[in-house]
Amino acid sequence: MTAPGGRARWGGLAVAAALALGGCGSVSDDAQNRSLRALVQPVAPPAELAAPAPPRPCAGEFDSRKATPLPPPGRMAPGSHMERIHQRGTLRVGVDQNTLGLGYLDPRGGGMQGLDIDLVRAVARAIFARRGDDRIAFTAISTAQRDTAIAEGKVDLVASAFSITCKRRKSMLFSSVYLLAQQKLLVREDSLVDSLADLHGKRVCATNSSTSIGNLFGTGVVPYPVKLRPDCLVELQEGRVAAISADDSILFGFGKQDRQTRIRGSCINIERYGMAINRAHPEFVGFVNGVLERLGPDGLKRIRERRLPGLQAPTSAEIRRCDRRHAAHVARRLGEEGRMTLGHRLWRGGLSAPALAQLYHCDRACTRGTRGAAP
Repeated sequence: MTAPGGRARWGGLAVAAALALGGCGSVSDDAQNRSLRALVQPVAPPAELAAPAPPRPCAGEFDSRKATPLPPPGRMAPGSHMERIHQRGTLRVGVDQNTLGLGYLDPRGGGMQGLDIDLVRAVARAIFARRGDDRIAFTAISTAQRDTAIAEGKVDLVASAFSITCKRRKSMLFSSVYLLAQQKLLVREDSLVDSLADLHGKRVCATNSSTSIGNLFGTGVVPYPVKLRPDCLVELQEGRVAAISADDSILFGFGKQDRQTRIRGSCINIERYGMAINRAHPEFVGFVNGVLERLGPDGLKRIRERRLPGLQAPTSAEIRRCDRRHAAHVARRLGEEGRMTLGHRLWRGGLSAPALAQLYHCDRACTRGTRGAAP
């Protein structure tokens, strides 16, 4: 059954996307075609989720390599990855092309746009001293493809609403944090849902391999994974899920695409975005951090306000409150013995609340109570 205005409304967006895809050669055609097919074809029901591997906490979970002084554009350090990029003539970047505000193809023919794209352009200018996208090779990738793109060296960096986690840091390096987002809910405007507690036993959509899908386990909802971010909006419009859970920076774009939706609920988790780089190139991390340092807090704030107008950044008090709430949820999931052990480590100062929160993403117990749940 089609929700009022659902498929027809998204169909119009798909046509607009098709026009944009046809006019931008800098994003890989195969990835474009996969994304477009996802917009116009029904999403297959998700398979039962397997329990993820148990996590390990890490110290300095959001630390990054110190920013290095930026050389003049075109004069990269000999033997550095920046020099290889300059000699190649293009900066290869993995991005999302479907997330309004962060990374998307402008249907009016304006090429790739968004907050993540603005930062990529700043990195490219620092290497090549040229404006425009002729020195950037964009590759459209899904959430699940980000790790592989970095590990296999298919791209020089990934800028795609990529949350920094302890697990991911084992296989890649991250820049300094450039954006703080809050995981929340998106529902239809006529929904009475105001929190996860109102969704007990209901399907909640999130992207597969995202931190958002992991944070839904143990909350009483039924996690409903999809491949691409726009798939969740389709599922909500078609009435197959009761809500979407994602970062508010992503939900912001969905709200612009469908005015009959609303962001609801308190913060589920604080997500800290960084640009991901292969572990073989730590000097490139320092270079990227130099670009971010040159932009400074004011520059990053201007980009955020231009790309995500009206979306408020979380305050320091909201960040602390959300981190504490999420850490407490982790402890509950780990059980009484886990609470005693982790509480002792917190008391000894060996594990911060954000680090404790990282445990939740891969807890073996996170899938208990969800198997066989009613839709």
